[in-house]
Amino acid sequence: MIEPRRACPIRPAGTGALVALALVLAAGCRAPQPPAAEADAPQVVAADGVLCDLTTTLAGSAASVSCLLEPGDDPHSFALTPSDREELEGADHVFINGLTLTPQLESLRDRDNVTWTAEAPGIKPVSLKDIGHADHHDDHDDEAHAGDDHTGHDHDGHAHGDQDPHVWHNPTNTAVMAGVISARLQLLAPDDTAGLDARLQQAQVVLSDLDAWAEQAFSTLPSGSRTLATSHRAFASLADRYDLQDLAVIGAHGSGDLLRPADLANLAEELRSQGVTILFPEQTPPGKALQTIASRTGLPLSDTALLADGTAPGSSLVATFVSNVCTIAEGLGGNCDRPAGDALIERWQAIRTER
Repeated sequence: MIEPRRACPIRPAGTGALVALALVLAAGCRAPQPPAAEADAPQVVAADGVLCDLTTTLAGSAASVSCLLEPGDDPHSFALTPSDREELEGADHVFINGLTLTPQLESLRDRDNVTWTAEAPGIKPVSLKDIGHADHHDDHDDEAHAGDDHTGHDHDGHAHGDQDPHVWHNPTNTAVMAGVISARLQLLAPDDTAGLDARLQQAQVVLSDLDAWAEQAFSTLPSGSRTLATSHRAFASLADRYDLQDLAVIGAHGSGDLLRPADLANLAEELRSQGVTILFPEQTPPGKALQTIASRTGLPLSDTALLADGTAPGSSLVATFVSNVCTIAEGLGGNCDRPAGDALIERWQAIRTER
């Protein structure tokens, strides 16, 4: 049972419909009051990333799940409101991604009723120190910056620690997170263990099949076309899982670096030397800096933005992953089996609806 502050029903969506949904803000709506018989269910808060969809799918009617962030919200710039703090205080348990995905929630580190799902044993976060980026401002000291003409920033708020917190872009990590969440839910609702375990098993089968589906899609890429060039380092886990080269075009630290004309003059050769054939935006419309890079280098921008920080409004984590994989695979010259992807989306939705 999901009971978010402004809960909108998640409906099954094919990959075509997902793109349109990602361009529209979720309409505000209020969840109906739960029946009295359900009011005694454990109160759980799923904080960020894909945790709202994952926890709700696994919980069924065993827990009342409230989602701190709406689909499409930016976890990096999220700020707690007084009502958010009240909601967290009243929760029996809180699930947070961790790895500094949502800096505002780091203050909850000393709480006993919080599970940091992306930091659990078995999760394989990727070190950002090992990820490439286009060094378009090396050898410039601070004084050289003064008075220069600069291209505008892309401010997406992607500032992380040493590890990529977006671990769910690797379905094997998501499966581990599912196990961690389900185990905690079973402690909170021991009378519902059978149903919780059944939903977990179904979810992990879908996630395993999703991983195999993505592997097949990326196996169709032409030789030499495996560089995933995005604005920031949000897809390191996906790139690591499927043997892609992850390249952060705008900057190594994610919040958007100043782009100087001198840098742009050298950027085209650098990107092409690393096998970049297309740039993938993470927002619609693409940020000004990425648009400028595309214009100056002659590299095309993907028509479809990747969804980095959670799920698309009105969608699920599986539908969002399918959309991202198809966008990347097709953008790099390969293909994806969209009907098979849609079938996985429907199977995931069925877990939620069967309760």
